[in-house]
Amino acid sequence: MIYRIDEILNYCKDKKVLHLGYVQHSPKYKKQIDQGTWLHAHISDVAKEAIGLDILVDAVEDLKTNYNYNGYVGNVEKLESLNLNDKFDVIVAGELIEHLENPGMFLNGVKRFMRNDSILIVTTPNAFGQVYQNSYNNTPELEWVNDEHVTWFSKYTLKRLLERCGYAEKDYGYYFGYETFESDISTSSPFVRRLKTLKRKWTYSRLQKNRQTGLFFVSQLKSNDQ
Repeated sequence: MIYRIDEILNYCKDKKVLHLGYVQHSPKYKKQIDQGTWLHAHISDVAKEAIGLDILVDAVEDLKTNYNYNGYVGNVEKLESLNLNDKFDVIVAGELIEHLENPGMFLNGVKRFMRNDSILIVTTPNAFGQVYQNSYNNTPELEWVNDEHVTWFSKYTLKRLLERCGYAEKDYGYYFGYETFESDISTSSPFVRRLKTLKRKWTYSRLQKNRQTGLFFVSQLKSNDQ
């Protein structure tokens, strides 16, 4: 069991990163930037280079002009039309695939940005996560779902989709928790470190009953797709 964002940052450290869907809803990102909880900012802090891609035109321009975050406007289901020809060490698609009408087109399109040793990180809510099952069992007529989501994935279905699209599994697991951002714990004062440690223990205990919240897949291209 892992914290989703802490693990993403571990993979991005000192790497060249392409972050897909990096805005994380407009205008929500502005509040997240102010609060220090915006994922792309933390990726940018640890990565050698971080580039964002999102379909939200105004937000991408605002982040570039007013916050100095480099990004491109593009549809992840139509990556062949994107004017970007770089290769990346890490491609992050966090909480994105469940929004897509054609996830296979996305997985095939993103290959153009990958080398032999590049990795693709895909995270998504787990259809069989306890928190969602509890919600459904209590109120089956009110399925818990984000109104922008169009599909659910289980460990099996996401694994099969990645395999069909030419990806080999490097690692996978379940995550719980979202905006923890404890990766800088060693740089804090002793008092703050103690508070963060207590917070993490409390959060871990509280979330054990809602374990397996989401799926965390790390994949590479199969040899015949490289």
